Formats: sequence, structure tokens, C-alpha cells
Amino acid sequence: MKQLYASHNYAQKHYHGLHFGISVFGKDWRLRHRMIGGRMHRLKDQDINNIFKDETVLIFGNIYGHRDPEQQKKFNHPSELRQKNIDFYYWDNPHIPHLLYHNPANPNGYKNWCRMVFNHTHRQSDGVNRPNQSIQRINEQLYDLSAHTLKTWRDLVPVWRDCKRRSMTALICPSGDKTFQHHYNITRGEWTNRWRTILERLGYRVVVRPKPGRQLRQAPHRLCDQLVTNNVGITVSNHSIVAVESMLAGVPAVVSGSNATGELGTPAEEFEQTGILRPVDTDQLIDWCEQLLLDDYHKSEVYNGTWH
Repeated sequence: MKQLYASHNYAQKHYHGLHFGISVFGKDWRLRHRMIGGRMHRLKDQDINNIFKDETVLIFGNIYGHRDPEQQKKFNHPSELRQKNIDFYYWDNPHIPHLLYHNPANPNGYKNWCRMVFNHTHRQSDGVNRPNQSIQRINEQLYDLSAHTLKTWRDLVPVWRDCKRRSMTALICPSGDKTFQHHYNITRGEWTNRWRTILERLGYRVVVRPKPGRQLRQAPHRLCDQLVTNNVGITVSNHSIVAVESMLAGVPAVVSGSNATGELGTPAEEFEQTGILRPVDTDQLIDWCEQLLLDDYHKSEVYNGTWH
């Protein structure tokens, strides 16, 4: 897969042969099951006690989304692996959701991009701004795939605006119910109702946006477009890339749970106590997104192992 094609679907399962849950890396870093020529195998019984010392594993999405109801019961919280000092990479949709939208480099809106995060579900800020060779890599890929239409990843963002509150409308964007249950031991309804109460107490008009299906995340239903069109003032989300998309649309984000906003999102506890949003400078936001892109890859890279 040296030559990339914009109209090709690289998200097809036959490229990797893996299922939701935990798989073990072999002697290389290709995301490919050994049954189709790779070195990876599925963790026996999804029991982390079966991981040998010095083995690194892959968490592919969320096993509670597996087609097999019995497999759905074998969820391992990422914190359990960290507690046992088991190194893992988390494989899911990219930090920058615009990579999956219809655009000149991805005209069919395929899930051709992903994130590979070490020992966490989203990239975390440690206060260090690292040199990012990934930007040149991704920009070159976008440039080639788009037939030279996209010059950089920033061209994927439809409208650049200062990130500030423009109204007293708060958009609550809950994750799926199973994510709340398995990761946070709470229901989606409980979390949503709690935040509705908090926001109304602070004087906001509240709108709830349930997590849409894949087809309803493209234009004209893209979140980034709806935030601008509906003059949303802030978003509130949990365990979601929504917050990154929100800030890139110029809308401050209140975040709870695992998230990818670094120091730029306003932590839920902080906002609940003070009602104050953290200021977000555009240059800071661009710098942070380019740190996030350190962990974002075209799927051809994870299949052939060059991502690592």
C-alpha cells in the first residue's frame, strides 16, 4: 500500500483481521492478524493475566461493541492495564475528526485515519511541546491525496474563528450509553440530567445532541457546521473527540472523563464550581492539535507498521 488512493476504503477489515478488544503484538508493529500474514494474535479469553511480561498489546475500540454478546462481557478498563504496568496502544478514530469528513483527500468520508495512543485512550498533555515531524507527514499525505487541493491539515477546518462564548446556549454531547456504563459506572441519562441541572443553574439554555450514527456525522449534519449555524455558546462532553471539534469551530469546551483537549478544555469540576471558561488562544489550539496529530495516522501506516 505504498501508493495511496483518496477514493479507496482502507477501513475494510480484511486489511487487519482484528476484532474489538485486546490483541497482542508479535515481532513487528503491523496491525495484522497472523491468520492473514501478520504477527498479532487475539489475547486468550481477553484476560489480562494472560499477557506475558514485556509484551505490548493493542486495545482496538471497545469490546462492548463486539457482535458476540459473550465477548461484550470481557471488557478491560484501560486503567487496569496501567495498574499492572502493561503497555498498550489504543486504536480508535483520529483526534482530528475532520480527517473522516468528506474532503478532497477523503471524498467518500471513509474511516481511513485513526489514532494510536500509548497507554491512554486520548493523547494527554504533559506540558511539553514536542517537535512534530508528523505534521509534515500528514500534510504531504493530504496534499497528495487531494490532488494538491489541501496544503495542510488546517485546510480541513471549514471556518476558523476565535474560540470564545458567543451565546448562552449549551450543547450537551453525551457519549454512547455503554461507554458511560463501562468506563464511568454511570448511565448516559444520569450524566446528561446532572449537566442539564448544572447548566440551567448557571443560566444556560440547554440542548442535548445524542451521539449520531456514522452517516449522520457528515455534511450537513457535521457538528462543526451545526455549532456555527446554531450559534452554540459552549459544548459539554465526556470521553469524546467532540471537544476538539468544538474548539476548532470556535466554541469553548467543557470536558469530563478522558478527553483530548490538553490544558485548553475547561475541566467539568472547575466549570461547575466557578462557571468560568478557560481562555483558548488560536495559536495555542493549533499547537495542541499538532501535538494530537503525533498520534494520528493513515490506516495504511498502521497496517504496514511504519506508524511506529
